[in-house]
Amino acid sequence: MMINLAVETGIADLMGGWLGSNLPTMLVIPVIVLLAGLLSFITTGPAVIFPLFIPMFPALSAATGISVIALTAALFAGTGATGMSPFSQGGAMAITGCKDEKVRESLWSKQLIFAGIFLLFYIVFGFCGFFNAVASIFA
Repeated sequence: MMINLAVETGIADLMGGWLGSNLPTMLVIPVIVLLAGLLSFITTGPAVIFPLFIPMFPALSAATGISVIALTAALFAGTGATGMSPFSQGGAMAITGCKDEKVRESLWSKQLIFAGIFLLFYIVFGFCGFFNAVASIFA
């Protein structure tokens, strides 16, 4: 409901335009990946992160010239990279479903390490233009 209110009142467009005018274009995609990844450490993507970011993508795209497809791909990558964190829904479900206590204890550190590695990996991909290349294939 709050996200819908932000869209209807124009706050999503305002935020997207502000990000587009205050960030250098080369930083927009890595920042989207980073923000989505940090949020995904503690919450779920489809219910919280996607409705928060996607409404501002048209204004952000207009301000930066980056396609909405590239922004969305970066959002999905950042969210997916850390969705396995033990504090997120996916990671917590993996820990809860594990019957072996030794394995469950080792999952915490492994989930955090791999989430951080994948997030860094996608941030580097963002700097290299990977998401723009993906967008050009589907555009």
